[in-house]
Amino acid sequence: QNLSRRLTLGLALLEAAKLDESKSVFTAIVQEQDDYAEAHVELACVMLQLDEIEEARQHLERALELAPNQRSVHLGLAKVYARTGDRDKSKHHFAEHRRLQAQFADNREQGRRGYDDTQENLQDVSQLYIDAARIYLSEQNIASARQLLERARQLDPTNIDCLQTLSWLAG
Repeated sequence: QNLSRRLTLGLALLEAAKLDESKSVFTAIVQEQDDYAEAHVELACVMLQLDEIEEARQHLERALELAPNQRSVHLGLAKVYARTGDRDKSKHHFAEHRRLQAQFADNREQGRRGYDDTQENLQDVSQLYIDAARIYLSEQNIASARQLLERARQLDPTNIDCLQTLSWLAG
């Protein structure tokens, strides 16, 4: 009953070159939930391989309405229009695909630059020290807990759990 699992089944059938079975799975998904853009794209992909060009175009146009910034929609439409001989539309959608691909690559690279492994590791180790300090506190071993909390504060001075626990100890 799960649509995403059925989509995965359809993709597996497509990968195994069982086009008719894959088409029936994707068709059932689209009939059940017409606003599932990815199912429309995959159904169109199968239809392209079966040379059902007009039906593929219709599903890709529906997917474009649902997800105008999905790269695979524009690539599919570029293929459809290339096969029907409409070079202008094909070029337009291929250019849009390239633009979205470049935007995706830029976003991915910005995400990589924004993630600092060293800082993340320090925060993780700091949290381990805090958790260990809580265990020591539950056993009334205040001196060891304080040392762990002080070290945690040095590693990650912004950790609110550490600051609150130190405040509690000071009180």
